[in-house]
Amino acid sequence: MSKIITTDNLLDFGQQLAAKEDLLLNGKVDKVDGKQLSTNDYTTAEKNKLASLNNYTHPTGDGNMHVPATGTTNNGKVLKAGAAAGSIAWGNVTKSEVGLGNVDNTSDLNKPVSTATQNALDAKANKTHQHGNADITDIDAGKIKSGVIDIERIPKGALERCIVVADDTARKALTTATVQVGDTVKVTATGLMYFVVDDTKLSTDEGYEVYTAGAATSVPWSGVTGKPSTFPPSTHTHDDRYYTEAEMNTKLAAKVDVVGGKGLSTNDYTTAEKNKLASLNNYTHPSYTSRASGLYKIVVDATGHISQAAAVTKTDITALGIPAQDTTYSLASSTANGLMSKEDKTKLDGMSYATDSDIDAIITEIFG
Repeated sequence: MSKIITTDNLLDFGQQLAAKEDLLLNGKVDKVDGKQLSTNDYTTAEKNKLASLNNYTHPTGDGNMHVPATGTTNNGKVLKAGAAAGSIAWGNVTKSEVGLGNVDNTSDLNKPVSTATQNALDAKANKTHQHGNADITDIDAGKIKSGVIDIERIPKGALERCIVVADDTARKALTTATVQVGDTVKVTATGLMYFVVDDTKLSTDEGYEVYTAGAATSVPWSGVTGKPSTFPPSTHTHDDRYYTEAEMNTKLAAKVDVVGGKGLSTNDYTTAEKNKLASLNNYTHPSYTSRASGLYKIVVDATGHISQAAAVTKTDITALGIPAQDTTYSLASSTANGLMSKEDKTKLDGMSYATDSDIDAIITEIFG
């Protein structure tokens, strides 16, 4: 049966042990001052060499710390900075450390709206709100950026337009819905152009007046006045101030067209160089958002930069297996676990305190 040793038992045990030790020391070799037994001789050279060595002390402070070993006891923990500069350790995250002490689980739909926001919303009109024509008493025409204004709303003569029709039948089929006095009508079939003089007679010639230029297009060559009576002969020569067509073509073949903003290049821009340049892209360094001091979940991209950072939430903490509330334990009994297992409690209850005779038995068992 296991025994429980008291302080008195230990004192007696120590006294008896000291007596036994004295007996054992009597059988030992006396020490020589400054020397002791060694497997190898510890020479003066080795002693001097050892004296010249110093222990390495790793620098302390921010930027010089190694990440502490994880170990099985640090599973699920995070690296936390200590109160002193350069101190770090693994630890669990609490709600207060991430500012979640007062956080509740109210859904977004049920969150209250501030008074200022509600007042601003009350002053807004509904999305489907509309005004009728009678409500609009004035409008700045300069604000009209799109749409079509009905021709009936534009004063006659304020806008001159050119309407193109296929033939005279189409011209005489025009109405005031498409043309008005002052407009021009071009007939594609004849090439003539007409000026609308009376939009009440658009179906007759009386509603139009042909342009003078339009009439001139139908004058025969014999009717053209002031033209020369003779022309240069078909075969003739020019002096050296002029080039022949063949000479001009030869000279033009050695030229390139002038393009605005471009000129001859100092070096030939080869196809290989053009293809190489096309394959290159400007490097754009990723942009990142600065963060205040706090505890974050991070994502590291392929270039080693922290590309994402999000504050640790209460849900993140509980997802690690950390209880959302304090864990309490009751006292153990022989039938129920508590601060110790029920088996350990039963074993402890079955122990008794050691007696002097028990101590003597222990000493005898060790030293004989």
